[in-house]
Amino acid sequence: MDESYLSGNGRKGPLGKIAARITNLRDSLDSSNHGETIWTARSNYAYDTRLLFKRRITTLYISFTNLRSYVEINYSGFRKIIKKSVIYSLMLSKR
Repeated sequence: MDESYLSGNGRKGPLGKIAARITNLRDSLDSSNHGETIWTARSNYAYDTRLLFKRRITTLYISFTNLRSYVEINYSGFRKIIKKSVIYSLMLSKR
């Protein structure tokens, strides 16, 4: 069976793939045999990796903020549409 299919505590599917990627990322971030990690090393590679990680986290935060805003606006608009339709239907029923 394909190892990428069964990974991350024996999980199948997307969660297993994500768990495998996190494990691979954690293993690849170990930059040397001296116990230094990508977070403690002072090499250019470590600095670039930390900077890239910060940029990705920032981009992810901005995406989630935009999504939250979109949901709030749609909820507000949907409420207004429902309110107008209820008022319109009440007006029609009174005729």
